[in-house]
Amino acid sequence: MHRKALLALLCAGLSACDSPSVAFMGAERTMVEIGGSRFAVYRRDNKVEVYRISREMLPRRSEVLAKAELAIRQATGCDIRKNSLKGDQALMKATLACGGEAPAPPLPVNLSYECDVVDTWDIRSLAVTMEAIECELVET
Repeated sequence: MHRKALLALLCAGLSACDSPSVAFMGAERTMVEIGGSRFAVYRRDNKVEVYRISREMLPRRSEVLAKAELAIRQATGCDIRKNSLKGDQALMKATLACGGEAPAPPLPVNLSYECDVVDTWDIRSLAVTMEAIECELVET
């Protein structure tokens, strides 16, 4: 029983880890919150490594990447090089485009998502079918 408890404790401890990869050890770290998601942004030269460190139930990849892009811009003051943002809901990497260019405009402080969910409910089978989610990032 002790092994299972130790393993569970170890997994729980690692699940909130935001330590950078070896390439980003000692890099500048900035903590940013965007729309209820918290990110640790590590920067080394024109590269960034971003960890989502907030607990969220099944976040959509597209939503997390959009928030991560805003977090990178806020943390670095730079735009992201076109098509360089890659990753998943936990870890993202990108190349910055700020070598000599003007810094990105400041971001609004209060951002949130407004979403409309279109679903159907079947009382006989107790099933819900989600047909669409349409979200828009808005300033509040």
